[in-house]
Amino acid sequence: LLERKAKIEGMQNGAEKAQSDLCAGEDAYNNGLKQARSKGLKSKEAFIEEASKEEKEIIDRINKKAQANFAEIKKQVAQETEQARKALEAEVDAYAKAIGEKILGRAC
Repeated sequence: LLERKAKIEGMQNGAEKAQSDLCAGEDAYNNGLKQARSKGLKSKEAFIEEASKEEKEIIDRINKKAQANFAEIKKQVAQETEQARKALEAEVDAYAKAIGEKILGRAC
């Protein structure tokens, strides 16, 4: 009977130790998982921050290029407008002379 009791207590102690080891292993697993998630989240945030920075740089470059193109087009339109104005002024003088000749019936 004592032998049986000792055997049962030994088995019970073994089961308790196994249970304790299982809990410790579970805690270690959960801690490792928690650390991995934290590390993954930090990596994700760093990646998003870097991507956001690159996106901003690209947008800035595009905006600068667009502003330069806009300024060049504005300058070109101003030049073409000036050329058209000068051409029209010359035509206006010719038309005024022609109208004057028709009104007066003679060459000026």
